[in-house]
Amino acid sequence: MIKMIKILKSVYSYIVNHFLGILIRQSPLVDIAYPIFHPTPCMRWRSKVWIIRGSQNVSLIAPAGVLFYALIGEIKSFSTIFMIAKPGMIFLDVGAGVGSYAIPLAKKGIKIYAIEPDALSIALLRMNAYINNVVDKVSTMQMLVSQTTGKVNYCYQHLLKSCISHVKKVLVKSKPLDDIIQELKIKPDIIKIDVDGGEIDVIKSGISTIKNAKYILIETPSRTFHEVNIWMKKMGKEVFLIERMYSNNIGILRLPIQTPSFMVLYIDKSILNL
Repeated sequence: MIKMIKILKSVYSYIVNHFLGILIRQSPLVDIAYPIFHPTPCMRWRSKVWIIRGSQNVSLIAPAGVLFYALIGEIKSFSTIFMIAKPGMIFLDVGAGVGSYAIPLAKKGIKIYAIEPDALSIALLRMNAYINNVVDKVSTMQMLVSQTTGKVNYCYQHLLKSCISHVKKVLVKSKPLDDIIQELKIKPDIIKIDVDGGEIDVIKSGISTIKNAKYILIETPSRTFHEVNIWMKKMGKEVFLIERMYSNNIGILRLPIQTPSFMVLYIDKSILNL
């Protein structure tokens, strides 16, 4: 019985990764994509690690699930940000992951400040910066952005081991966004916030920083969508683009039944009035 379950898991993993590969290769942002290893016995669709060569001559090493959302679920958002960003601008990436936004923008000449609490993600981000020769353009910080200063419990699901048993809590350093920006002595032009449900906490911790930014891209689930809009309007931002996407951890062979998420791009009113 146990042997049969293992075989079924292997077959499931093969089928899912096969179709996932087709989807990744079909993305207009990808020229070449192929798996490099499959390191975990969990046999879930996220666990296969891929390397891709993108249309901006960018190489990325990342788990398949991460690439799926970045290359399929956020095409409009990424393309718009890539078009808006100009050399010399500063891009602040809160919840940078493996660098699916940060690395292509760094190749374009944008200065990147990437903040990510997950140790594996930040390691892959630094590796991706190295293989793309943009180490000098990408500054990384392993940290959680919140209203709390000090060490906090951060609950994460291992990128390579996507089983429920691998959801763990770890202590990570936390600091408000405004404090981080004050220490760095920078003024970001574009801010991306992708923190899996913690966007309101990030917004409240960085009111001054967000007010001064020209463009804000936020991933928000439907449950916080309205509240995010209220905060953005208070800070003089208007909705420019809404891209609907699904954030689910159940695999592409099942229907995306979880609450949908949105990538929302806000622009400062001063730019819209020009």
